[in-house]
Amino acid sequence: MSFASQVKEELVSRWDFRSCCYRAELAAILDTIGSINLSSQGLSLHMSTQSPKIAQRIFKLIQDKMKITAQIYTRQETRLGKKNSYLVAVHGNEDTELLLHKLGKDETLSMQHQIAKGLLQWDCCRHAYLRGVFLASGSISDPAKKTYHLEMITHWPEHAVQICSLLDQHELKPHIVERKGNQVIYLKDSNHISDFLTMIGAINSMLNYENTRVIKETRNSINRTTNCEMANLDRTLEAAIEQKSYLQWLQRYGEFSRLTPALLVAAEGRLEYGDLSLKELGLRLNISKSALNHRLRKLRDLAVELGWNGALDWEEEEEGAN
Repeated sequence: MSFASQVKEELVSRWDFRSCCYRAELAAILDTIGSINLSSQGLSLHMSTQSPKIAQRIFKLIQDKMKITAQIYTRQETRLGKKNSYLVAVHGNEDTELLLHKLGKDETLSMQHQIAKGLLQWDCCRHAYLRGVFLASGSISDPAKKTYHLEMITHWPEHAVQICSLLDQHELKPHIVERKGNQVIYLKDSNHISDFLTMIGAINSMLNYENTRVIKETRNSINRTTNCEMANLDRTLEAAIEQKSYLQWLQRYGEFSRLTPALLVAAEGRLEYGDLSLKELGLRLNISKSALNHRLRKLRDLAVELGWNGALDWEEEEEGAN
């Protein structure tokens, strides 16, 4: 099961909210995926989803919380790879008008895909509305994956702006992008996504999200530290190999006897303790790292001046030439 499915499964199982919140949640679902239809039998409201559990929640919100008769229909999908869809419907002029009235859509019987005035008077209702939008059209990436992403989709630009306004009220910094004619509202910041999950009532999912995020970010931090340490070690080894090469060259051609005492200490110390870093070697020789580095550079310059060509395997080259 995907992480998004886990979040939605947690949400549809919760029935411990206030009555005003169920009204806001259902209104959000209707605004996001609802349609009003007119046929010879009169008016009807339709809400379609590919999740049987979400369809069941919509049905209960209408029938149990709004006290209005509803039906669920299954649409069998014959195309390969396509999921069945589930239609929740309210039939008849009386029930349709009553549900629209209860959800604050009093002025006209046309579907206005916007938040009804007076619907979201309390924070709990605003959170419930966002929960409804997420159940209807939301998705969230697995926190174990590379990037963090949560999005909700609506077809109507005005509705998208209103959803963003709700998110902005809680400083969640949403973004909108158009995709295939739809408006996509999304969050990328992991802290904001965590706050959103808490806000809509997905507490267990938020805790799982945070645990996974902490583990992932700790691993990434360890990997970065390890990579940095390995890179530093590689540079240390490369420098030590080069230093050994030009110091052995100077030693072989009798140049050690001409060195100043300070340079000789640095040269002999580097050859004796070739596996130490500059800092470690400096501590052993009682020389500062900067002073030791300066002396080794002078020794390298001297080797180049006297004919060392920078080859690390100059001894093998000489043996081959002989």
